[in-house]
Amino acid sequence: MSSYLNKMGKIRIAVGIVLFLGTLCCFCLNINASDQVTGSLQSVTEDIVAYDSMDVSAGKVDIKAGEIILIANEDSEWLHILYQGSDLYIKKEDASAVGSLENEDAAKELEKTAQTDKSWIESYIAQMKAIRNGRIWRTVIAVMIVAVIVFIVMNSIRRNASEKIK
Repeated sequence: MSSYLNKMGKIRIAVGIVLFLGTLCCFCLNINASDQVTGSLQSVTEDIVAYDSMDVSAGKVDIKAGEIILIANEDSEWLHILYQGSDLYIKKEDASAVGSLENEDAAKELEKTAQTDKSWIESYIAQMKAIRNGRIWRTVIAVMIVAVIVFIVMNSIRRNASEKIK
């Protein structure tokens, strides 16, 4: 009987550890920062070369005059831009080829489109988080149901064993 109680204690500890680790995983997966891109839309006034990293020996991308870029960040030597879905860098000395948007109506329309795109992206991210959270909670509930069933079965086995001993 004593070895049976030791086994039950070990099983309870194992179930407790599984539940604790499952809960911990759920909280870890839920901590997630959404990436938001900010910056200013600018037009390129003359052809320039952008680089894949802050190094002139990195891969080059030619940007033609009239293209629209998003300047995300700048430091003393480089402009960090987003162009056609790529993170690129422009030498600060070439920044004279980057000007503000010429047409105010076009600039407003682009800004409106950017805001619409941003709201769609935020909505999509929220939906993906809701789906992920739903999966996590379904898993947690399933684990808890299994744990309760295992507990009930183990208790009935223990009761049957103690009744047989009596």
